[in-house]
Amino acid sequence: MATGSESGRPASLYQFTVIDDPNKVTIVSDRGESQYRSERPELTHPRPIRTTELNENVVLDTIGKLQDALVPCFLGHGTKFVPRDKFDKIITPEVVFQIICKMRMFEGMHREEKPKIAQSIYYGDGALGPRRKLLCLVLLSYNFPGEPDEQLFATAMGTGMSDNCLPLSYVEGDDDGLDSALHCKLHGKAHENLWSTRERQARDYFHLWSQRLNPAYITWEPGAKHRHYVLEEGDPLPMTIVSHEEPRRGFFQQAVRVRMDASGGAFTNHTVTTIGAPFISSARADLI
Repeated sequence: MATGSESGRPASLYQFTVIDDPNKVTIVSDRGESQYRSERPELTHPRPIRTTELNENVVLDTIGKLQDALVPCFLGHGTKFVPRDKFDKIITPEVVFQIICKMRMFEGMHREEKPKIAQSIYYGDGALGPRRKLLCLVLLSYNFPGEPDEQLFATAMGTGMSDNCLPLSYVEGDDDGLDSALHCKLHGKAHENLWSTRERQARDYFHLWSQRLNPAYITWEPGAKHRHYVLEEGDPLPMTIVSHEEPRRGFFQQAVRVRMDASGGAFTNHTVTTIGAPFISSARADLI
């Protein structure tokens, strides 16, 4: 996917011939995650956590809110995403604190220590990035209703995983999936023992939601290099269909006009071109 151009013209097909030219193109390999965080100090500057109220149903409530927040992506095929602003409203430092208070792995910890753990999960801790999305994936991959798969979270933390690792890439194995692995591009490997005792269905669900929680964050600046976003099959773009249109001259696939989610990018009233089956779509990036 490409956005913008040095001249301010819409991105077009010919620009893909310069994908390796660092003088003309910025390659975005983290789906814009670092850019999104850098623009929001509330995600990077720790604040005191309010701990006066505890929601006994916080796990099920959080799972329900994340599921209700899903929005269909214009790419179709069942692709959905959780808009970034909705995720930030659902997962706050206080919610992280309440979740860990319900997890058995933290039961022996003194109550005064739990806000510090919640802060390290929400904001990151030293070289280790935040793990708020990873915590949500644990909730969504529970063993029993309302009971998080705590061993999954403990194993993930022990292998150095953070939100910076997400979404993991599926590396297929043999036909029965025994050798399939969720590969981490950040560390250049599969995190050992993360899925050794879990069924393929659980891995698929983890992978699906790791994509849903990480829609691309698309930015464009006048006069700057245009950006190419490195995406994989199934990765959602933060756009929904507005209308179907007649293909432009020379195009034989279906054309659709899409609307970008308000929290899906940092530009207004410019044109973005996306290329990918089944659509070639040229759409004005109107905000919801």
